[in-house]
Amino acid sequence: MFGIEFVYSGALNSINFGNFGLSGNGIDIVRNGGHADVTFAIGPWAVQPFVLAGVGANYSSVSDAAQAAGFSSGWAGYIPLGGIRGQIHNVTIDIRGAYDLPFSDSLSPGGSGQNTLGLSTGNYGRWNATLNVGGTF
Repeated sequence: MFGIEFVYSGALNSINFGNFGLSGNGIDIVRNGGHADVTFAIGPWAVQPFVLAGVGANYSSVSDAAQAAGFSSGWAGYIPLGGIRGQIHNVTIDIRGAYDLPFSDSLSPGGSGQNTLGLSTGNYGRWNATLNVGGTF
C-alpha cells in the first residue's frame, strides 16, 4: 500500500527559568509547522510495519526571556522517518514511533558541545510517538 500524508503540528512550551536562577514565566516558545510524507506498507498483515519518509518545517517564535537565555526565533527543517499500524475491519489504528532528522534548526544556539540553560543543544533530532485512529473507505 502506498499513502500520502499532510500533517500540521504545533506546540506551546514554557521554560522553567527558576531552575537555572533566571526569571521569566508563561509561554516561552510557540511552534507551528507541518510535514508531507509518503508511506509504503510492508506486507498485507493486520499489524503492518511501514516506511515513512517526507519533509517538514517548523517556525518557532520565542519570548524575550527565552531570547535572553540563548534561544532564537526562526525556521527549522526536518525529515520524518518511521512507523507501524494495524487495521481491524474499516478502522485503522496507527501507532507511530518516529524520528525527525533535522537539516536545520535556528531555535537553539549551537552545535556540538554548546549548551543552553545547561542542556546540550548539539543534537536537534526529535523522537515522537503518536496514536492516530481513522477509517478506510
